[in-house]
Amino acid sequence: MKSYELDRLGPAQIPYVNAVQLSSISSAGMLAEWSPAARGALSEAQIKALNVANVGVSLLTPTQIGYLSAAQIQQVKFYELDRLGPAQMRLTELPLESCISTSKLHGSLHFRRQPRLELYPTAISI
Repeated sequence: MKSYELDRLGPAQIPYVNAVQLSSISSAGMLAEWSPAARGALSEAQIKALNVANVGVSLLTPTQIGYLSAAQIQQVKFYELDRLGPAQMRLTELPLESCISTSKLHGSLHFRRQPRLELYPTAISI
């Protein structure tokens, strides 16, 4: 079965999906096509086969996110860091100080806006 056909499987069939099939899922969109129950049926070994750089972690359950390997945690995008636990955050390449705030504190990552510079004067005196 090809990776683009895996969305047709039910939760009872997910244990039969192998690591090669899972590693070939190329986007979060492909994983989003699966039913929540089918995604939730992914085992620890199957989670470890996912290419997190491609599929992300937002569609995984908190338990499944706990199964991520150190190498997978290194692939988590900055906008999904709020899904990681404190112990997993220590495994990211980013120092904790560089993470302005996480969802544990405020619900999402927050960034300060820079003031807008005016390139042209609004009025010219002659």
